[in-house]
This record gives sequence, C-alpha cells and structure tokens, in this order.
Amino acid sequence: MNPRTWSAINISEGRNQKILQKIEEELKPLGLEKVLIEPDHSYHRSVISLVGPLDLIFKAIDLMTPIVLDAVDLNHHKGSHYRMGAMDVIPFVFEADDLEFKAAVTTWAATYATQVPVYFYGRLNPARPTVGSIRKGGLESLLRRIEKGFSSPDLGGFPNLKSGVSAIGVRSPLAAFNIRVPNHPSLLELVVQMRDLRHGFKGLMSAVFPVDVSVVDLSFNLTDLRQTSLKEVYDFVVKALDANDITLIESTLVGLIAKKDLFKGFKTTDLGELERYFKFSHPLSHKIIEWSER
Repeated sequence: MNPRTWSAINISEGRNQKILQKIEEELKPLGLEKVLIEPDHSYHRSVISLVGPLDLIFKAIDLMTPIVLDAVDLNHHKGSHYRMGAMDVIPFVFEADDLEFKAAVTTWAATYATQVPVYFYGRLNPARPTVGSIRKGGLESLLRRIEKGFSSPDLGGFPNLKSGVSAIGVRSPLAAFNIRVPNHPSLLELVVQMRDLRHGFKGLMSAVFPVDVSVVDLSFNLTDLRQTSLKEVYDFVVKALDANDITLIESTLVGLIAKKDLFKGFKTTDLGELERYFKFSHPLSHKIIEWSER
C-alpha cells in the first residue's frame, strides 16, 4: 500500500538559488529514488521531479511547502508563465493501478489544505481533467472568476493573494517540452497552426511564453502518451516552422520522461541520436526513468 510514485511539483520560484538549495538539502535525507530541481528564470518557476514511495513523496512535499510559502509572495511575483499559487501544481502518478491510492492523496490533501487552499483535478475531479481551467490567466484571473461564480477551492477556503492555491491531481505520465524560436513576424500564423495541432493530436496542450524580446518558447504538454508521441508532435512543429521560415533554436525537455515514451516512434535506442534529433539543450540521461504504468 505504498506504491512507487512520480510527482512533478511546480513552484513559483525560479530565480532564488538559495531557496532551491534549501529545498534540495531538506529532501536529501529522505533517500528518494529521484530528485530533480529545474528552475527557469524567465518563467520564474521551478519543476521539482520526485520518484519514490508515496509516503516519502508526501513527506517531501510537507518539507518543501513551508519553505516555498515563506519565500514566495505572489503580490510581487512576475514571470512569463501562468501561476495561481506559490505551490502551484502537485500531481501524483502511480506505477500501479491508482484506484486504491486516490483516497490516500485526498486524505493527505485535507491536512495540506490547512496551509494552502486546494483544487482537485485529473482523476481526483474528472470535471477538471487538467489544471488549465483553474490556472487560466493566473491567480488574479482566478479570483475574478470566483467572484463571478467559478467554483471555490475544494478544500481550505478562499485563497489569499500571497500564496494563492494549489492544484492537486492524480494523472497519467505526461511529457513536457519547449521549442525555443526567434520572435519572428510569422509567429502569429504559427500560433494558429498550434491551435490546429491540438485538435489533431489527442491530449496535447500548447502555449507560447516569451523568454525575452527576441525569443519565445512554444510550450507543449503531452497528456496522453499512449495516443500521441513526442516525435509526432516535434515533427509536426518542425515542419510548420520550416513552412513559416522560422529557425528552431533548441528544445528543452522539462522534468522526467519514461524511457518507453521517449523512444516511441524511433528505431534507435541511442540517447545521443535523440539529443541531436530533438536539438535538446541538455543531456537526457538524468531525465529518463523506467516506468511500467499499468
């Protein structure tokens, strides 16, 4: 009853290295199978990927939450990525059948919500399959929508402007990656094509985030890797970039990925070949896990 669990926690801090180092130091004694902290300065957020038994994942989140809540004030937080909370998104992915473990997450979340109000999403609330409906437009937009009748958090009461809310969900593995391109005159046309792309591939989410005045990220989440592969989406985008005379600068894989999902559609098993194919800005070896979701 303590399943191997994968979580990719999104926090609204991507610039203060002392805070991130403090989180890393707090988590180290837990002996988790995997801890990967990836900050992004322009997004002003970090993805903290954890793999280990569910009880240790709970402990890890409980340890990092007061650090993040103390350090982050959304009243003074500016980044190019949407955010609705200091502890923004907390997903749980189970290697085993998740039906018997959802109750453990909701029980833990009731205690967590004494610090931060909680929205459930994914398999904890099928009416919200992803965080998109909650986080759209950021915390300020969420508060306005609540005033106009959008549902309040499931646990913890009304959010405050400093810490916001957390979205807690149970979901399948996903792949998150960004394709960095110049801020080109044809970019608007490409964004329209990305909207069409979402309709063409099951479980695909996309957005555009500025990095600086001259560079943007085309950002993708593949939420149904059984139906849509990283290679399929990447190949489609590269073709669209070529058609719009836009030069791809580099790609970035955010968080971890299951080995079987990374190599889907390829005949090779050579990591170097995939790094070159996707033009990744980083090595892949530390981002791959063996995962046999049932």
